[in-house]
Amino acid sequence: MEQIENIPLAAIMPHPGNRYVGGFDKRKLKQLAESIKAMGVQQPAVVRRRTEGRKGYELVAGERRWRASKIAGLDTLPCVVRAIDDFTLMKIQTVENLQREDVHPLDEADGFKRLMDKGGMSVDMIAKEVGQTKSYIYHRLKLCSIESVVRKALMEEKISTGHAELIARLPGHYQQEALTLCFANTWIGTGQAQILLPLKDVRKAIDARLLLELGAASFDKEDADLLPSAGPCATCPKRTLNAPELFSELKGRDYCTDQRCYEAKIDAGVERKRQELKEAGEEFAEVSCFGIHGLDSVPEGAINPNYWEECGADEPGAEKALVVAGAEKGKVVFAKIDRESAKEDEAAAAGDGVDYNLRYAIDQAKSEIKQSRDRAITQRLFDMIDAWYREHLESWEPSSEELVIIAKQYYREIWAEHQKKLCALYGWEFEGSGAGEYEKKLPTLNWKDLALFLIRCTTVTAVSPYMSDESKEVLDGFLDIIGLSKDEVVTEIKAEYAVKLKKRKAVLRKKHKKESAA
Repeated sequence: MEQIENIPLAAIMPHPGNRYVGGFDKRKLKQLAESIKAMGVQQPAVVRRRTEGRKGYELVAGERRWRASKIAGLDTLPCVVRAIDDFTLMKIQTVENLQREDVHPLDEADGFKRLMDKGGMSVDMIAKEVGQTKSYIYHRLKLCSIESVVRKALMEEKISTGHAELIARLPGHYQQEALTLCFANTWIGTGQAQILLPLKDVRKAIDARLLLELGAASFDKEDADLLPSAGPCATCPKRTLNAPELFSELKGRDYCTDQRCYEAKIDAGVERKRQELKEAGEEFAEVSCFGIHGLDSVPEGAINPNYWEECGADEPGAEKALVVAGAEKGKVVFAKIDRESAKEDEAAAAGDGVDYNLRYAIDQAKSEIKQSRDRAITQRLFDMIDAWYREHLESWEPSSEELVIIAKQYYREIWAEHQKKLCALYGWEFEGSGAGEYEKKLPTLNWKDLALFLIRCTTVTAVSPYMSDESKEVLDGFLDIIGLSKDEVVTEIKAEYAVKLKKRKAVLRKKHKKESAA
């Protein structure tokens, strides 16, 4: 059994490597000091003799007890003296620090990193040692990479740990921009102030502003030679698919978190395709398309998006084109190009006497013809589909594939609040107007489940505080088909809400009487 020694407090010093970003909670230290005054130190600290001929002892575990004992006015501290090497000391101190109640997230991050770098421990080993999940460890470790401005904001409690972890997932050159997305300006009293936004809002803002969908990229994600300094996306740690523990909310969706690298690869891909087309001796035009936020700057020699449109390779007048700017940058397409209008507008911009009234009239005519053409195409396709089903009506049996198309369209047409109810019913993630989990789930349903989905789409829209006669007809129709009566339900719920109304009236009368008396 180890011997406990009462060692003078003055002879004990904390180990210099035992750093505390958040410091010690003064209130809790004072509480511990009061407890020590009344009952003494209940558990001895662990120390080792100082090395290199220096007198005294170094704390291995128990710094809070040592500090509280000084506050309590004690002269000595009960300790167990052990022969512990520097490596073991580091592991013991780190694990003990991580188990403190008031440990700061940055202390945790530094501690986990020390256990990995100096202790040779894996994330799995650390998770078991401190009783946390691997995802928790990964998120804390990312805090080691936050920029100083983010670190300062976290230490000053301007942002939460969750906000800091969201930012930490991004490359350093985007972290300051991400930090600004954590706040919104508002009016408090007569002045303007900044408020910290909820995590879900910050996450959405970061996803919209700073994440780029790799599935839409025109370059080869496996190509290590496209941008040698970056390497392939397949193994890049800045790809969300390669860090599922950090981006669990994306549920496997594939994004790049480094916009600079992404855009550099797009540019490299454009140049490579340009050279490949030239080496193959192919004639091609360079065109620009609209970007996410409208018309981007059009590179010299490229055709403005107003003067070309994508078409099929076999259509009359089609020519090969390389998109060199805009949202589709890097794609090789076939296009019909209106060079005549492009030249006229260039001349107008140069002040070469172009009749602007004529130019405007021609543009209006082009727009009207294009709209009429697109309507004619969709009408013709509708007529073809309708004719096929009328012709095969006797032998036709609805397939699951057809029901999936119908179900998707029906779902998209109903209100967002009804979509949300349906997703909750199925346990699917609701993603507003965007492509949600229903896109993946509906094709997996059999035809009976798809029919049930359509029935639910119909009935959920009928359940509304503003129920119309048509909505009542929907519910009554299904009740008649399945042979259920609504009378008992109506009577029961009316009685339940009559009681609620009675209680509410009593509360209001009591409140009114009290206010009148005052």
